[in-house]
Amino acid sequence: MNGFVEEMITDQNTIQAYTYEEKINQRFDKINLAAADSYYDAEYYGCTIGSGINVINNLGLCLIAIPGFVLHMNSMITLGRFPPSCYIPGNFPDLSMKLQTS
Repeated sequence: MNGFVEEMITDQNTIQAYTYEEKINQRFDKINLAAADSYYDAEYYGCTIGSGINVINNLGLCLIAIPGFVLHMNSMITLGRFPPSCYIPGNFPDLSMKLQTS
């Protein structure tokens, strides 16, 4: 769309000389509608897929944390150091940087 607008601005005198403004406006409206539809689709699918990925990540965390909790409560394992598999790096960026450097 940017290329179309740049070309039309650059060739504005030629477009006006041949009274081509109405056809250019129609082409612009068609391109603008296609761009708006693509933007809406991208936002819709991005939000839908992003939420689904978060659910899957949280289920994976539960599959690790719940058995670990049960084993710890029955004194079958000890906690020791903070296990890196049980934290979410996106929620604790400072912690993940400290663990990577140590």
